[in-house]
Amino acid sequence: MVSLNRNEIRIRIESLNSDQKKAALHKEGPAVVFAGAGSGKTRVIITRIASLVSEGVPASSILAVTFTNKAAKEMRERLVAIDPLLQQARLGTFHSVCARWLREFSRELGFTSDFTIYDDKDSLQAIKSILKNYKEDLSGESPRVYLNAISRAKTYACLPMEVEKLIAHDPNFFPPMGVDVYKRYQSYLISCNAMDFNDLLMNMLILLRSHKLVRETLQLRFKYILIDEYQDTNQTQFSLINLLVNKSKNLFVVGDDDQSIYSWRGANPQNIIDFHKYYPSAEVYHLEQNYRSSGCIVKAASQMISKNKTRSPKTLWTDREFGELIELKNEYDAETESWFIADSIVEDKKLYSYNNVAILYRTNAQSRQIEEALIKKKIPYRIYGSLRFYDRMEIKDLLAYCRLLVNKDDDVSFRRIVNLPPRGIGEKALETVESIARDSDLSLYESTCELLRKEEKSRANLKLKNFISLIETLRSYLDQNHLENFLGELLQKIDYRAYIEKKYPDQLQDKLSNIHELGSAISDYSEENSRPRLANWLKETALVDNERAEDSFVEEDRELTESVHLMTLHAAKGLEFLKVFIIGVEDGLIPHTNSMNDPFQLEEERRLFYVGMTRAQKKLVLLTAVRRRVLNNWLSYPVSRFLTEIPSECFSRELKSYPLEKEEEKTFSSGDLVYHEQYKSGIVKVVDKDSGFLQVIVDFKSYGLRKVDGKKIKKITTIKGQGSFRYDHSI
Repeated sequence: MVSLNRNEIRIRIESLNSDQKKAALHKEGPAVVFAGAGSGKTRVIITRIASLVSEGVPASSILAVTFTNKAAKEMRERLVAIDPLLQQARLGTFHSVCARWLREFSRELGFTSDFTIYDDKDSLQAIKSILKNYKEDLSGESPRVYLNAISRAKTYACLPMEVEKLIAHDPNFFPPMGVDVYKRYQSYLISCNAMDFNDLLMNMLILLRSHKLVRETLQLRFKYILIDEYQDTNQTQFSLINLLVNKSKNLFVVGDDDQSIYSWRGANPQNIIDFHKYYPSAEVYHLEQNYRSSGCIVKAASQMISKNKTRSPKTLWTDREFGELIELKNEYDAETESWFIADSIVEDKKLYSYNNVAILYRTNAQSRQIEEALIKKKIPYRIYGSLRFYDRMEIKDLLAYCRLLVNKDDDVSFRRIVNLPPRGIGEKALETVESIARDSDLSLYESTCELLRKEEKSRANLKLKNFISLIETLRSYLDQNHLENFLGELLQKIDYRAYIEKKYPDQLQDKLSNIHELGSAISDYSEENSRPRLANWLKETALVDNERAEDSFVEEDRELTESVHLMTLHAAKGLEFLKVFIIGVEDGLIPHTNSMNDPFQLEEERRLFYVGMTRAQKKLVLLTAVRRRVLNNWLSYPVSRFLTEIPSECFSRELKSYPLEKEEEKTFSSGDLVYHEQYKSGIVKVVDKDSGFLQVIVDFKSYGLRKVDGKKIKKITTIKGQGSFRYDHSI
């Protein structure tokens, strides 16, 4: 018989600090551990499991639940490293352990043990089938909206017959006929012997509520339950856990309410904050010593997060050296912000290798200019949780329109957009077009035009005719208008927003931000070139993307190649890096504009910034910009209010010096003669304060009407008797 390695377990226990040890050696009854960022919470969970087994508790009677397969795998590996016998403890995510139990007790719910688990696409197809069977016309409603509402209801532990409380709180929780669709959807799943991903938790909760024998079987099986990241539990998970706990209430939960950043998934930090209300006899432990970050970063983050009112009081501290001050950089715009980061990474490569550097941002759209700067500097990078900017669906859709406008022979782009957004062009019509193209050696666009010429009066080809007319109209617009205005016209003509709002309602904001960033890229190009053309911009974009492809590494070698890490603040949770850049630390981005007027959401934004700051081990750089471009407009955001909550001694420069000192304000009037470095001389037509920045529409002698930044033009006067201009140096 193999004996347990008790000596190794004893060594592990002795290596803990006093607070960690108290928590890990907790005996019987409920306990909550408030574990600050970088305080070694996983170590405590692992040591507690090992300690229980060393005291005679069968490993198979211990259940440890976390949120990701990666975290569960790490726990298992660390337990095996102590002693292989410890792997008998049941470890897994909420969904994996529930799926295992549901297969065991499936008959109690009317399923067989080989039930199918539907993924998102399967569920969406089921909703589409259900909507088709309604007498009412629901064709204008997005199946995705129904599925999202049903998924949210399940995170709140609400069955179809229980949704009245949701509707009472939010009458618009469900779309038209939504409650009935929910009922039919659940019946559909049962008829298919299937469950969706959310049902794994929901059906397990139903099972525990309604079947005493199942509940008692699992309570008897698992005498000790440990939950990681408890601050991220939703109502269904919370209810499920409480039903699993037996009379001895050996529930041990670990988490950090200061890192609760998933309310949009249904996570409720009150579950951990109010743990003692549900379990009055619970022992409360605090892990406040940070082992990750420098003293400066810990002090700054701790002071900032203390401004939240809804939290369990705790003060993060460290015995590590104070280290470098937090670097504040206020750049002119997103482009200079990106170039500063790229230059800094190159300069500090000996101190911080690429693998040890992360660039964090609030929204995915912010990655575009960072990517371009890194590519031009030949700095390898990886994006986590998202695609590279020019690989994103909505960007590829709009670029396909641009490419077809420039090149009628681009069959790849034609195929992508001919029915996007859907315009009812059938497969038969497209097969005819393909056939003409093959037989006549024509492009698909030319083949379509040829088909329309041959069958001019055919009503069947009306939709193809409308598509060709759309392309020609857009091409004409391009010839007659400024390039920077083109994207807005394209979006309006194809009603692209309505398309993504219907198809991807839960991703609408993210996709719109990416589209706006694409507009910014076009506007940047237009401003930098005296004769901007769509074809040339596409070439520049293709060259940048090609450079990225040539300099990037093979997929299977990614883990072996050093690269800078790019990700949103949400995606960064649980990770750590020697050096961290956080860009866009401005009101409107951090905190996000959608959250600034909601006290609850504002506190979550502060927690999100806290998560970002505490990813840094040695060096933290916070960046703001005087202005940022959205489409072809400049916006100015004030520096983030969260920066004012950080002690001034933690910064490398005084915060009060932000923003950069403004240049002496210029004034222009209609009729003024002005000079621009690229466009030369012109006459002011319109003066506009656009989001705090002086924008001037000028009729340039050689380039016509252009909207330019007031900082980039100067007043000039005409010398009497001469046709030349001179600068007015008094301005």
